[in-house]
Amino acid sequence: MGKRLFLGICLLLIFVGQVIGQKVATDSSYAPRLVVGSSLTYIWGDPTSGHFKEFTWAKNIAFSPFKGLYIGVNHLNVWNSSDYTPPRKAMLVGGFAQYHLGKYSIRFVPELGYYRGNYCTCGDDIPYRREGINYISVGAGFETNLYKGLQLDLSFLVYQPLLPRHGLNYAYSFTQYVIGLNYEFRFERRSKSNKLE
Repeated sequence: MGKRLFLGICLLLIFVGQVIGQKVATDSSYAPRLVVGSSLTYIWGDPTSGHFKEFTWAKNIAFSPFKGLYIGVNHLNVWNSSDYTPPRKAMLVGGFAQYHLGKYSIRFVPELGYYRGNYCTCGDDIPYRREGINYISVGAGFETNLYKGLQLDLSFLVYQPLLPRHGLNYAYSFTQYVIGLNYEFRFERRSKSNKLE
């Protein structure tokens, strides 16, 4: 269900991005962008936490119709384990908005997002799988260019579960550092003289 939803949102985002991008490209000097990215996070604990380990793989796609603003979708797979629990797998899928500040070579990027998933950081237990949890995410990071459209992404994000009214009383936020790579595609601006060709 999560993968199909993510792919559907990605296709819709690409379609809307193409339509908006063509419109904006003819009316503005800004070349709209489409960014595809992937990142990894690995978190480990000390022996007192039962050698807790958490690995996250995130895949995202974002569109920038206007200078600085990026709107996109993100899909996270999360695996964790410890000495006391068998390996567990969960996922989150949702949308985010970013605003890029600074020069093109290096940018500061604040981010806000909304997700739905089944990674339950509930009570004092090691996170486990539970369906139907919503999350608000807040974070920031830096992006820099490596080569042409290839970019390095270094970020820090906090995910806060929004608990349903019944069944859960407490859930702690979970934090993740992000090390990832993005590739940016640009839709070059069309000159008005080309529209008649």
